Amino acid sequence: MKQNRLLWAFKFLLPHKYLYIAGVLCSVSAGATQLILPWIRKLIIDDGLIQENSEALITAILIFCGVLVSSSALTWGQNLAFATVSGRCAADIRTTIFQHLRRLSISYFQGEQTGQTTSRLTADVEVVTNDVTSTLTQIATYALQLILAFIIALRIEPRLTLIILPVACLAGLQSMIFAPFNRRVGRATQDYNADLLSEVHEGISGSREVMAFGRSNWQIAHFRDLFLRLVGIRRRAAVVESSAFTAMYILTWTPTLLLFWLGGRLVVQGEMSIGTLFAFIGYVENIVYPIRSLQMTISGLQVGMGAIDRITEFMNVQPQVSESATAKPLQRVEGTLTMENVSFAYQPETPVIQDVTFTIPARQKVAIVGASGAGKSTLVDLLLRFYDPQAGKISIDGLDICEATLDSLRSQIGVVFQEPFLFRGTVADNIRFGQLDASDEEVIAAAEAANAHQFISQLPNNYDTLIGERGVTLSGGERQRIAIARALLKNPKILLLDEATSALDSRTEQEIWETFEHLMEGRTVLIIAHRLSTVTHADQIIVLVDGKIAQTGSHEELLRSGGPYTDIFAMQDAS
Repeated sequence: MKQNRLLWAFKFLLPHKYLYIAGVLCSVSAGATQLILPWIRKLIIDDGLIQENSEALITAILIFCGVLVSSSALTWGQNLAFATVSGRCAADIRTTIFQHLRRLSISYFQGEQTGQTTSRLTADVEVVTNDVTSTLTQIATYALQLILAFIIALRIEPRLTLIILPVACLAGLQSMIFAPFNRRVGRATQDYNADLLSEVHEGISGSREVMAFGRSNWQIAHFRDLFLRLVGIRRRAAVVESSAFTAMYILTWTPTLLLFWLGGRLVVQGEMSIGTLFAFIGYVENIVYPIRSLQMTISGLQVGMGAIDRITEFMNVQPQVSESATAKPLQRVEGTLTMENVSFAYQPETPVIQDVTFTIPARQKVAIVGASGAGKSTLVDLLLRFYDPQAGKISIDGLDICEATLDSLRSQIGVVFQEPFLFRGTVADNIRFGQLDASDEEVIAAAEAANAHQFISQLPNNYDTLIGERGVTLSGGERQRIAIARALLKNPKILLLDEATSALDSRTEQEIWETFEHLMEGRTVLIIAHRLSTVTHADQIIVLVDGKIAQTGSHEELLRSGGPYTDIFAMQDAS
C-alpha cells in the first residue's frame, strides 16, 4: 500500500525527471565531496602543523577551500533544482486535484467542508512535494554518505570501526519503532488543521450573523478552545519526535565518546597519529550525522505518507453524475425540453420529485410554482445534471441529456439563481464569465441590455471596479443585474430562472423582471417562482405539490379551474 502511494506521488516527477536527476546528482556529489574534508584535516595537522611544513599547510588549506567552494556550488544547484521541481510538482498535483474537484457532483460540495478541500490543495500538497523531491533524495544521499564514510573508516582503523556497527543497527531499529507513531500523529495534525481551517472559514463568512446576535465574545472563546486543542495535538507530536531524537542522540554520540577514549589511547601508544585520529573522528561524524538525519527524514516521510493518504482518499471519491463513454456534444439546439416520468430523491425514503412529466416547446416561457419544498429548484438541478433522476428521462430536442457531454449540455443553458455568486475581481470579469473571450464592447452591450450599465458607470473605476468577495460591495439588485448581464453574454438557447427575484423588494423585483424581457426573447425559458405575480404572463404554468404535478395551464385557466393555484394566488393577493 505504501509503495502504491509513493508511486502515485512519483508520477508527478516524470515530466521533470531531467531537472530532478540533476538535483539528485548535485546532492549526492555534495555529500561525497564532504568526505574529503576529514582527510584534509589530517594533512593540515600531520603534514602541516606537526612537521611545520608551510608549503604542505598552504596546499592543504587551498584544497580545503576548493572543496568548500565546490560543495557550496553543488548545494546551490541542488536547492535551485529541487525548488523548481517542487514548485512544478505542486502546480501539477494541485491542478490534478482541482480537475478532479470539478468532475465531482454538486452533492460532494454540499456535504464536504470547504476547509478540508482547501487543506488538501495547500498544506497537504506542500508536504507531499517536499517528500517527493527533497526527502527521498536526502535518504539516498545520507545512505551513500554513510556507506562511503564507513568504508573509509574501516580502511583507516578496522577495530574502532566495528564499534559503529551496533549503532547503525540500533538506529535502524529505532526508526522502525517510531515510524508508525510519527505517521499517526502527522495524519492527526493534518486532519485537525483542515477542520480548523473549515471552522475559521465559516467563522469569517458568518461575521454578520455573529455581530448581529452579539456572539463575538463567544466566538473568540470557541476559537481559543480550538487553537488550544491544536496545541495538544502538536504536543503529542513533539513528544514522539523528541523521544525519537533523544534515543537517536544517545545511540549516536555514545560511541563517539568511546572513540575519543580508545583512539586517544592509540595516539598515546604511538599506533595512530593525531591527524589520523581527527580524520577518523571526522568520518565517524559522517556516519553518525547521516544516521541521525536519516531517522529525522524517515519521520518526516511518515507525515508525508499521511498527507498522501488524505489526497488519494479525495482522488478516490467518484462523482455521482458522470459522462457515458458514448456521450456526444449537443449541437444546433432548438430548445424543446421534455421530462418523462421523472422521479428523484436525495434520500431513498424521502422522494422529492414523483413521476413528473411535461414538455416545454422551443422558445416558450413555462413557470413552475408551488410552496417551499415542493421540488421546484430540484428540477433545475436535474436539468443541469447536478443530479440524475432515479427514474424517468429528461431530454432536449429528443436527446436524452444523459447521452450528451456535460460541457455541451451546460453550454446551452443559462441560469440566474436567487442569490447569484459573484467572484472576487472586477465587474467586467464577472460579466465576462458568461463568455470568456467576449470583447469590452460585448460586455458593455450585455450590461446595457441588463439595465446595469448606468450603475456600473457610477462605480469608482466603472467596469474595472473590484467588487469584493461574493460582490459584498453591491446591493442585491445590482448583483442580480450583473448576473443577468452574464447570462445575456452567454447567449444560451435555454434559460432557467431559479427564484431569481424572490430575495428582492417589490420595486427592485419589478425592475429586474422588466430587464428579464431582454433575456427571455427567443429562448426556451423555465421560470421557478414562489411569487405568482411574476409568472402571470408565462405561456404555461405548472403547479407542483409535494413533488407531483397538481395542475397545468395558463394563469387564466388555472384561476378558472380553482385548486392549489387559486389558493396560492388568493393568499399572496391578500398579503
